[in-house]
This record gives sequence, structure tokens and C-alpha cells, in this order.
Amino acid sequence: QVGTPVEIYRNPKNLFVANFVGVANIFHGKASRNKFEWHGVEFIIDNPEMFGEFALAVRPEMMKISKIPQGKNSFKAIVDVTTFLGSFARITLKAFSEMIHVDVSIEEASKYNKGDEVYVSFAENSALLIKK
Repeated sequence: QVGTPVEIYRNPKNLFVANFVGVANIFHGKASRNKFEWHGVEFIIDNPEMFGEFALAVRPEMMKISKIPQGKNSFKAIVDVTTFLGSFARITLKAFSEMIHVDVSIEEASKYNKGDEVYVSFAENSALLIKK
């Protein structure tokens, strides 16, 4: 893939590139119009004409974590581990036996402990569909 570093990071053309240029949460499922289904959870996405088997990529810094559901594109997860990475923390969660990464401030990370049940969400325009 050719492009500026920012273009490649924000719009990887395949799963290899998505993971090569940084961490990405990859959800495998089916797209239908502006919806994406993953383990029975339906996400609203900003890709209205896509149909079939896809991977949905969402960067950890584009995801939010909370103790209550936050509207669309929200699903339950369990806090597994928090890793402090300088100016931010990466919270690793388990959902449907998959690992999900969410980047938060150090202050936000202090609100969550291993084993906490939380909700993860993301904006519909922060997800990128990648053909399998």
C-alpha cells in the first residue's frame, strides 16, 4: 500500500497493513447495508453499500469504555489487564473470547479493575470495513 503514514494508518487496505502500522481491534463478521454483525451484536457503520463477510477494524484510541451502555455500537466486555504506556494506558478486555484493546487516559484507567464488567463503544465513522 502506498500513501502518507497518516493515510495508511487511517485507511489500511487489508488486515496485514491494519496490524502492521499499529494495533487494531479486528472484528470478523457480516456487513449488510450500514450494519455489521459480530457475535450477534449489531454495529451501525459508515459504509452503506457493503455486503458480505468483512473484517471491521477499530483503533484502540477510537474506542470508549464505560460502566453503563453508551448508545449505538456498545457491547459488554470484562477487564483483563491494564498496561501503562507513558501518557496513556491500554486496557485489554475480553468479549466473546476475543481480546479488545482500548486506549484511555491514566486517570480513566484508574476507574477499572481486573474482572470489572464494562461496556465498550465506538463511533460509526471510526470503524473501517476491510474485505476478507
